[in-house]
Amino acid sequence: ADRMRLKLKSLEYWGVVDPDTTSTAAELRDCDAKAQQEIMKHVADELVTEVTTSATARAAWRQLETSFKDDVRARELSLGSALSSLQQGDTETVIAYFERAAAIRRQLAAIDGDITDSGAMGQLVRGLRRDLYAHASRISRIDTTISSFRAQLMNVEEEVAAQRAMDVQREQRQSVAAMAARLEAVEV
Repeated sequence: ADRMRLKLKSLEYWGVVDPDTTSTAAELRDCDAKAQQEIMKHVADELVTEVTTSATARAAWRQLETSFKDDVRARELSLGSALSSLQQGDTETVIAYFERAAAIRRQLAAIDGDITDSGAMGQLVRGLRRDLYAHASRISRIDTTISSFRAQLMNVEEEVAAQRAMDVQREQRQSVAAMAARLEAVEV
């Protein structure tokens, strides 16, 4: 719709489509057929019938808007659902997780879907891995932007990974010590 709107404006045909534009009746008549032709050139084959049966370019535009409104709403619901069910994978980094969420938000914005930063933040927190969730809940309660939240969460992710590595090393030392004790007991 935006591309078609820009195309019609660049050709100075938008006045026949947009009811808020003030043009003389003669200007509108001259441009209407050309505007309809432009619209028809740029719609999918299955929509040509809808455009050609419209008496004016404005009627064709409204018909196309009506046709796409349900598709856009369905897409908005689908993307909203994808964002609310987004889950961070067990080995997925915070950066990768936030990039997936940002891609969905960009798609929503492209169709004028609306989600606030606070709404997105809540959905991001709910989808985090278990080991990051408690930290993220604490961070997100502070009035913060998504980018600063991501940066803070990346620091937490590094701390959690370092702690996990230390836990693995401790378990390995304990395992080695237990093995040594068993060998010592066998030798005695």
